Amino acid sequence: MPPQLPNRAVLSAVCRNRRDDASRPRYRPRRAGPSRQDASTAEEEADLGFLAGLGGGWTAFLASARVLLTVLDAVLPFAVVIGVPLWLLLLRRRRVRARRTPPAGPSPAVPTPPGPPGGPVSAPPPVPAARSGP
Repeated sequence: MPPQLPNRAVLSAVCRNRRDDASRPRYRPRRAGPSRQDASTAEEEADLGFLAGLGGGWTAFLASARVLLTVLDAVLPFAVVIGVPLWLLLLRRRRVRARRTPPAGPSPAVPTPPGPPGGPVSAPPPVPAARSGP
């Protein structure tokens, strides 16, 4: 028995699908994993030694400085808005408190004890005697 040929409807559907596929852009499946290296990547990997380490450290330092400056740039407006009024409030408090307290100085009601300043001097601690041989 000869093989069955597809009917006309199936053939026209297949042809229509091919025409539709031809009009669509081609997408290749993405491959996960390491890709092939180009010449610049292979050249960068060949850089070893002190200067390569120094360059890498400098790049890391610049990245850290960039992050620090970005954080400072974000925090500084809030610090000014909150910090300046707070500083002025503390300054005013100090001035008011300084006016309330009496001036510092010796109090005439408290007599000072006789002797050297800091209290009486005690005798030095005893020194243990040296032991002679066994």
